[in-house]
Amino acid sequence: MRNIEVEFFESLEDVKSHILDIIPIECTIGIGHSATLEKFGITHTLIERGNVVFDPDKVIIVVGKNKVVETIEEAVNEECGF
Repeated sequence: MRNIEVEFFESLEDVKSHILDIIPIECTIGIGHSATLEKFGITHTLIERGNVVFDPDKVIIVVGKNKVVETIEEAVNEECGF
């Protein structure tokens, strides 16, 4: 199995709300030049509320460590030190 989680949302506003709920303001977000997130304004919303968002057009390299986790929430918590 590929260990992929799927969630269904009724509306784009539900998606935005979920994303904002699972990503704390203290976290830095890297968005891989996602046209979908940009089109729906999620990138802008994250920036407006105070997240640092790496713009792939301005960042040449970002160094970090790979990690394997069970859930999205665990990945966010591990990255942000919770």
